[in-house]
Amino acid sequence: MSFGEDIRSLVNEALDPALSKAGSWARIPLGQVATILNGYPWKSKYFDNTTGVALIRIRDVTTGMTETFYNGPTVDGFWIEQGDLLVGMDGDFNLRRWNSDRGLLNQRVCKITTDPDAYSSEFLEYILPPYLRLINDNTSSVTVKHLSSRTLAEIPLPLPPLAEQRRIVAKLDVLTARLADARGQLDRIPALTKQLRKRSVSRAFDGSLTADWRMARGDSKIVTDDALDQAYRIEAGSLRRKPPAEIDWRPSFDIPSSWRWVSIDQVVAQVQYGSSAKTTSDSSGVPVLRMGNIQRGKLDLTDLKYLPRDHDEFPDLLLNEGDVLFNRTNSLELVGKTAVYKRLDKPTSFASYLIRIRPSGVLPELLSAYLNSPFARSWIERVANQQVGQANVNGSKLKALGIPLPPFDEQAEILQRLSTVFAHADHLEAESARARVLLDRMEASILTKAFKGELVPQDPQDEPAIVLLDRIRAQRTFPHERKGRRTGTAPA
Repeated sequence: MSFGEDIRSLVNEALDPALSKAGSWARIPLGQVATILNGYPWKSKYFDNTTGVALIRIRDVTTGMTETFYNGPTVDGFWIEQGDLLVGMDGDFNLRRWNSDRGLLNQRVCKITTDPDAYSSEFLEYILPPYLRLINDNTSSVTVKHLSSRTLAEIPLPLPPLAEQRRIVAKLDVLTARLADARGQLDRIPALTKQLRKRSVSRAFDGSLTADWRMARGDSKIVTDDALDQAYRIEAGSLRRKPPAEIDWRPSFDIPSSWRWVSIDQVVAQVQYGSSAKTTSDSSGVPVLRMGNIQRGKLDLTDLKYLPRDHDEFPDLLLNEGDVLFNRTNSLELVGKTAVYKRLDKPTSFASYLIRIRPSGVLPELLSAYLNSPFARSWIERVANQQVGQANVNGSKLKALGIPLPPFDEQAEILQRLSTVFAHADHLEAESARARVLLDRMEASILTKAFKGELVPQDPQDEPAIVLLDRIRAQRTFPHERKGRRTGTAPA
């Protein structure tokens, strides 16, 4: 695309509405203060993944490193050194200061070298990305967007006095370093909250989370088999038809004397597979929860599929409030993720890769927390069958998993304390997300002030930009570079 009057107008309106406030500033095309060198079309038959000289390709402008090497004839003038400014000419038009090994400049990447007596390279590094984003946003393409060196050269940059450019850069360096430090601190939040949840769940199921509660009240009575059978009868509406499964595996830690180890089968009234019927997007039907609807221990209802209301598996496969959904088939990292169903505004079902667990002797949220815990994760890695990238944990294995069972009143206390911890972790993550937004806005505001001439005081002793502009135009010390000549084979 050509950087015509429409784009010039966009630049003036979107990026520099108050340029006139910076009275000693002027404006100049990038090509008058910098050399723009397009990359060379090195032959791919000389590319290698291990030996040769580094070859800097367009994808490397994003990553900051290269994994491609070149072993063919070279041409003078296309070397990239540490500290050079690069722009990717396809895709998102990214800018990067190259800080990796010396290498060759490949096609669709350009190097920008500023005239140090006219334009600070560091100032350009700060000011150019908003212009590149603006060009990208206004470049139409059905596939990959392309940027030409002509368009790049015609970008009308603000031209402050050179001394002011350096003051702006010094101030921006300090402020962006502080922003980077703040973002680094925020980056630690997800790991901290994950550890907080993990530690709290571990303490919940080994009894230490409610140790003070037991000490204050005295040990409650252990839950007996008769009590579990009664809970089953209330939930299932009938007596057990056969004895519950014995424990096949349980974690190796001690529990309080008022607790006991039970199998999952002893504390649930039903373990049932979901529907394998083909679903549609017809939202007039019954929503069918699938494995993708379980995210981080909660149900995500943003992507639902449906079965007809008169589907022959209904009402048997309709969910009840408090049913626990266990993802029995997925990748090994995701199999076993679990969430509690909370009633929606319409009847809801579940798909065959999920198992519905209807708790009777344990609170649903506690069972879900246990199945999402590191203890259950160890069990899953032990019992999962792995086939063609998919892991599976069937209902029989699930029933035989051992779980520590507190007395009923202590279950409620554990859940309340866990809920408080989880709410605190959620709050920290939400505040972190809001802080990130504020940091982004602050950074944008700082850059806007910098490019309006409002970030640092203007010094009347500075050489006026108009004088600098006249000198640049008179000297034109940076003509376009000519292509080099072939010099031989690149060293290995």
